[in-house]
Amino acid sequence: MNFFAMGTVHNFSKQFEIQKKWEVKKKTGNFDFDPDKKHINDWFENERENNSDKTLKSITAKIEKGEELSSYEKQYLKANNPDLYRKVLHSEYEKKSFEKELEQCRTKEEVENVKFAHTAASFSALKSVQSDPNIPESAKLQFSLEELGKLKCREHIFAKFVKSGKYDELPT
Repeated sequence: MNFFAMGTVHNFSKQFEIQKKWEVKKKTGNFDFDPDKKHINDWFENERENNSDKTLKSITAKIEKGEELSSYEKQYLKANNPDLYRKVLHSEYEKKSFEKELEQCRTKEEVENVKFAHTAASFSALKSVQSDPNIPESAKLQFSLEELGKLKCREHIFAKFVKSGKYDELPT
C-alpha cells in the first residue's frame, strides 16, 4: 500500500507541476519561456552549492532514502548545516513517535489505521502546499520530496515492525 502511496505522491507532484506550467503558459501566451523553471533551477543550484562536498552529499542521500545517520554524520551536520541538522532531529522524533504508535497497537487493524492516518496526513499536507499560490514552485518541490522521504521512512519502519514478528502476534 505504501509503495503505491509513494508513487502517488510522486505522480501528484509531477502532475501538479505540469498543470501549473500549462496554466501560466495559457495566461501569458508564451509557450517558449517557462518562468517556474527558473525557480526550480535556482533551488537545484542552491542545493548543489550547499552539498558541494562529498560528505554532505552522502549524508543528504542517506536522508532522502530515510536511512539513519551515524553520530559522526549528525555532528558533521550540526557544524556545517544547522538547518538540515534541525530537520534531521525533527525527522528522528517523528520516526520514534511512529514506532511507538505501532508498538502500542493491539490489533492488526489498529496498525493499518495508524499507517493510513500518517499517509493521509502526508497527502493532506501535500495538497495544501501544492494548491497554495503564494508558495514558490521550488518550495513546493522541496516539500514534495520531503514528504516522499517521510513515506519511505515509515514504510521502512513498518517493514522492520513486521520482520520483528510483533505484527504477526497481533490479532486481527
